[in-house]
Amino acid sequence: MKKWIVCFVLSMPLVAFAQNFERYHYNSKGKIIAVYSGTDHNNFDFVRYYDNGKKKTEGSYLGGKKHGVWKTWNEEGKLTAKARYKHGEKSGKWMIVDENDKNVFHISFENNHIKEASKTKEMGKVLVKR
Repeated sequence: MKKWIVCFVLSMPLVAFAQNFERYHYNSKGKIIAVYSGTDHNNFDFVRYYDNGKKKTEGSYLGGKKHGVWKTWNEEGKLTAKARYKHGEKSGKWMIVDENDKNVFHISFENNHIKEASKTKEMGKVLVKR
């Protein structure tokens, strides 16, 4: 019994630090427009919604900086941007669709600088490549 009590007391700090939060934000009509969940205000995931309930944006913060894949959708639910961050710096392949859904921009980042970029017409033909 004594060993059990010692183990319980020693594990309490781990339990205290492992607690997560989940926070909801609502519009004036009571609909959820954002959900935040994580371990603290520097390390969390979030999803924002349009008033129609469709996703608007989702992403993550790690150590207070953008980290991982970030996505953006239009009000109809079509993916309009996909970006990657690594500890706050632009990283990897990005995709951005113009407002007319006619062109898709592909950008590759390395160490927060553009490594390669191209623009593709809706039919998949590469128009410009740098």
